[in-house]
Amino acid sequence: MARFNAAHPDLQLSFDISDELRDFDADDIDVAIRFGTGDYPRTRSHRLFDTVVVAVCSPALLANAPAPKEPRDLSRHTLCYVDWKTERMVWPNWRMWMAAAGIGDFDDSRCVAFADSGYVVQTVIDSGAIGLVDLALIGNDLAQGRLLRLLDIGIPVAPDYAYHLVYPESGDDDPRIQAFTQWMLDQAGQDVQR
Repeated sequence: MARFNAAHPDLQLSFDISDELRDFDADDIDVAIRFGTGDYPRTRSHRLFDTVVVAVCSPALLANAPAPKEPRDLSRHTLCYVDWKTERMVWPNWRMWMAAAGIGDFDDSRCVAFADSGYVVQTVIDSGAIGLVDLALIGNDLAQGRLLRLLDIGIPVAPDYAYHLVYPESGDDDPRIQAFTQWMLDQAGQDVQR
C-alpha cells in the first residue's frame, strides 16, 4: 500500500478484512476484492489475476534434508492444503496436484486441511510442512526467501474463478474508486474493461 499512498497521497485507505461477503450499502464499503466468478449483481467487476496453486516449503526444511527431486518425495513430509469447495469447483488439493504430476495412486489420508491459505502458509513456515498455496498470494514470501517453491508443477483453479476487484455501479462516477481501480489493475497487469 506504500506504493498506492505515494501515487495518491490525497486518498486515505482503510481496510475491513473479512471472509464474509460484504454488502456495499449496508457495510459502507467502497471497493472489495472477491474470489469467485465476478458475476455480482449491480456491480462492476475487474478480473485481477488467475489462480495457480503450487507446492512450497520453508528454507529451514531444506537446511536439514535434500530438496525433493520428484513429486513422490513430498510424501515423506507433512502435506497441508486449503480445503474449500463450491457447487461448481474444488480448490486444488494434494490428490489433484499429484495426479497432475502423474501420480494417480496418491494416499491423501495423512494430509492436513485448513479453511484458509494463511493457515497453510503459517504452518509451512512454523512447522516444516509442505503446503499447496496460491502462487499470486505468496509473491513477497518467495521474493524475500520465507518460502521456496518446490518442483515446477502448478494446478490452475477452475477457469471461471479468479480474484476480482468489485465496486457498485455508482462507483463509475467516483474519482477515488476509479483511481484505486486503475492502480490495482496496473499492479495486477490488467487493463480496465467496461
